[in-house]
Amino acid sequence: MRVALILCLLGATLNATESVRIGVNLSLAPGGVASAIELRDAMLIAQEELNARPETLYKYELLFEDNSANSRGSALASQKLIHIDKVDALITVFDYAIAPSVPLAKQANIASVGIGWGASLIDGKHSFLFGWSELSQANRLADYLESKQNKKITIIAARQAGVPGIVKRIQERLAGMQKPTVIWYNREDWDLRPMLLRVKESNPDCLVLLSWDSDFKKIMYQLKQMPEFKPELIGLGFSFRFAEDRTQTIGAVFVASKEYPTVLCQKYEIRYHRKITHDYAPYAYDGVKFLANILEKSPNDRTPIRQRFLNVLRSTQRFDGATGNYTQDGGVFDTTSSLYRITPKGEVQVP
Repeated sequence: MRVALILCLLGATLNATESVRIGVNLSLAPGGVASAIELRDAMLIAQEELNARPETLYKYELLFEDNSANSRGSALASQKLIHIDKVDALITVFDYAIAPSVPLAKQANIASVGIGWGASLIDGKHSFLFGWSELSQANRLADYLESKQNKKITIIAARQAGVPGIVKRIQERLAGMQKPTVIWYNREDWDLRPMLLRVKESNPDCLVLLSWDSDFKKIMYQLKQMPEFKPELIGLGFSFRFAEDRTQTIGAVFVASKEYPTVLCQKYEIRYHRKITHDYAPYAYDGVKFLANILEKSPNDRTPIRQRFLNVLRSTQRFDGATGNYTQDGGVFDTTSSLYRITPKGEVQVP
């Protein structure tokens, strides 16, 4: 009888653990964004770690919904997660998924946390950005470019979300210097030689590359066909990892966030028998940990979890994660960007 009573009380304690459902709007279908599978798997590691902690206050459940890698599919995915699955908070990945989810989150009074560049897409009340915004990158890049007084600067800029804001901020910051030449290109163009010939004709001392990581392979390959053209290369993003021929980037400077978290990479490789290749995967992992961390800092708040997420997101000012230390500014939880110079032995941080 006594044993039965103890087991009954133990069962009541376990059942008292509140369940937190977090919806994830992500492209998972065949033919979608293949690398998004890495983001999902990194999030699942975070979920498992959270639920294994003896001190955790909640049981965390991630619900993934495929968005077909487009805005319309993203809107439908968010609607299902919010209204049918009744999630307590929403994570959206990449700007095409963040944008249509913002008005839906506001309408449903639910927190939507985007992992991407689009700081201009969120409102800071119902929608938030976690990761690495374009403005912090632009400011860190401009810090370095300001040291290039009397140098001719040419910017190669991809026509994609986030990049126009970076270009605008750099132009504002460098207003007292020689005006940079900006040359735009379409990411769909495989042959970038006509664009690079225009770049070469501008005869820059410094060549700034504002493009997506995969584009660097094309750009670096085609620059290699111009051995006499050797401006200082200044890049943005995680792109130094994608330079297949390191001799092309030795001496180049890139703006990047904190390096990949080693422990996560090791766990990922042991679990899935493959390496992390997508730069957003560590941020996806940290995004889940971030939501759990801030929620558990308000154990005495007895409002519904949906409202609790909104309360803590609006009031949280700092989060220390595996990918860096984050501070909030107007709904954007941004990590610190750093400069790295490429050397024969690897990347060295620039003070």
